[in-house]
Amino acid sequence: MIDPAARLRDFPPLEDLAYLSTAAEGLPPIHVAAAINEYWNDKCDGLAGRSRMDQRWHDCRSVAASFMGLQAEEVSFTSSCSEAYNLLATCLDLKPSDEVVVCDLDSPSGLSPWFMARLKPNVLVWHHRGGSLELVDLLPLLSQRTRLVQLPLISYTNGYHLPWHSAVEKVRKIAPQAVISVDVTQALGRVPIQHCAAFADFIVSSSHTWALGMHGAAVVGIPSTSAERLTPRAGGWRHLQTAFDLQQIGSPTVRHGAEGFGIGTPAYPAIYALHASLSYLQAISLEQISAEVDPLVEYLHESMGTLGLPPLAPLDQNARPTGIVAFQHSAARELQTTLRERGVEVIRTGQTLRACVHGYTTENDVNRLLTALDKILP
Repeated sequence: MIDPAARLRDFPPLEDLAYLSTAAEGLPPIHVAAAINEYWNDKCDGLAGRSRMDQRWHDCRSVAASFMGLQAEEVSFTSSCSEAYNLLATCLDLKPSDEVVVCDLDSPSGLSPWFMARLKPNVLVWHHRGGSLELVDLLPLLSQRTRLVQLPLISYTNGYHLPWHSAVEKVRKIAPQAVISVDVTQALGRVPIQHCAAFADFIVSSSHTWALGMHGAAVVGIPSTSAERLTPRAGGWRHLQTAFDLQQIGSPTVRHGAEGFGIGTPAYPAIYALHASLSYLQAISLEQISAEVDPLVEYLHESMGTLGLPPLAPLDQNARPTGIVAFQHSAARELQTTLRERGVEVIRTGQTLRACVHGYTTENDVNRLLTALDKILP
């Protein structure tokens, strides 16, 4: 997929590092540095460079749309997933009589907005069992009062891959009026996500993890069929059709759907970076990444069990492996520190450690982790 010479050329930090922390911070390819420099040159042209910045925004939107299985006009950008979710909350205008379904394998950005609302809806939690979400536990949570179902396609917590089609089928049958929102942050750039567009109303992803971009941008996808019902209620200018029409100053007209989520001046450096990183991944193809990397995930998953560190999520034989293999250890902090000293970088949250396998991960990287663990553990 990436020959050794190209790997070190495109990702210089990997020369002496087994980097397995992509779910928190992806390593950007060197092409991103060139894109940021391009932004700098365009910015230094002042107002004359603005048209080139806007063109890069459109270019990035087209590439992101191709990953999501959407049209370019169905995609836009916010500064983060958290901003996107808070704007989504303004679209829904939830009341205490409304119900929202979330799961305990989601990230705080997907969970907290519904608990923090001034008029908090009734939030129902789909709890996992042994690292998996069982559809039988979802059914009692759905009703005609369900206004939103918010789920991660792949869990940051343990790498669990949601059975997307089955879950959405149940929601549409029991709560057809509900908005279905899916976070693909742990999928974009690692596993195909085009199948989400046919069933989701709202798709969101950060740009700095598996997409290998920078901080400061999140991708928002809203199919045209859901655009009119998802119109943010927020001040700004870029999302207004009448932003500079003084005759309409008291009654602004907001764009529907994804275009309504880009409320202000974009974070252009992050957009340049994301365009470069997604273009890089597109040239390789997710199919090729999966073909090369999925066997490494399966190997790591099996090997962790052999070391007495069983992964927190089972491998689903009906779904492609994700990039995350999570496990727990009572001395996780000390374990992470020791691994780092041996040139192996993993993610830690409390007692949970995550090893992440992306396109730049090699079998040698995985073996460095396994060898280090074998020597460290009693």
